[in-house]
Amino acid sequence: MTEAVMLQPPDRSVSRLAFAVRLVDDFAPEREPPAGVTVTLTGGGTQGVRNPGGWHLFMDLPAGTYRVSARSELYLAEDKEIDTALLDPGLPVVELLLKPSAAYPFPPGTTLVRCVVRNEADLGVPDARVEAVPWMPVPSVKGRVRQGGAQAGQPTIRLEHLSGGLAAGDMLLVREGDPSRQEIVRIAAPLPSNASQPFNLAAPLRFGHAAGTPVHLLAAAAPSTTSTAGTGEFVVYQRNASARLFVIRLSTSVAGYLPDERDLEIAEGTTQSVGVISLHQL
Repeated sequence: MTEAVMLQPPDRSVSRLAFAVRLVDDFAPEREPPAGVTVTLTGGGTQGVRNPGGWHLFMDLPAGTYRVSARSELYLAEDKEIDTALLDPGLPVVELLLKPSAAYPFPPGTTLVRCVVRNEADLGVPDARVEAVPWMPVPSVKGRVRQGGAQAGQPTIRLEHLSGGLAAGDMLLVREGDPSRQEIVRIAAPLPSNASQPFNLAAPLRFGHAAGTPVHLLAAAAPSTTSTAGTGEFVVYQRNASARLFVIRLSTSVAGYLPDERDLEIAEGTTQSVGVISLHQL
């Protein structure tokens, strides 16, 4: 006689995905999600599990609002609030944009501006907002160097065939055929009574320019923003510059301090070290 045996199914627990965090490198968003970044829930300390695709998975969490933080030496600290009720139940994925820090391994030939922000006590200022506005030469010719040319060291420039007027503060690229002799000039007050007279410049010409050399007006392009690390350091990167020579208008601000604004002449593919920006308390 065979004894009947009742087989109990094993106890299997099934994990449920609450949400996934996909990291995006702001400098190179087309690359695979960066490794070496810790993604955790603020407060509880729960760390996401990184899957082979680079997503950080958070499992078996009750519905609610969570705050995730991403930390890495190569990126600025980033935090984001996530309300699970607003996510797609079928694909609850949240993107978190990571801004490179000064320690980021930029490839050779990247156009960079490096700087450190300090206060009057010579201490690094963390979490200062940095906005970089590139001013690029527009494709159309604004005018040309007038007959007789322009000499190096001159504090003025004579132009002809101007398309529209010029104002004090306008920046012009003098586009020589030899890229090493191109330069950016800034129109200064007072303006001439008519366009046939010389325009004052904020600084003397560095090079001589032949008659007929085209000049192009610089115009503001889309800005980028970053912030300072705990040491006060920051890096600004410019991708896909439309000109070899242009200007970046750098604005630095943080609560309790007077803001700083400065224009930097930038050559594409180079690194410019500004040194120290000193902020003064209000």
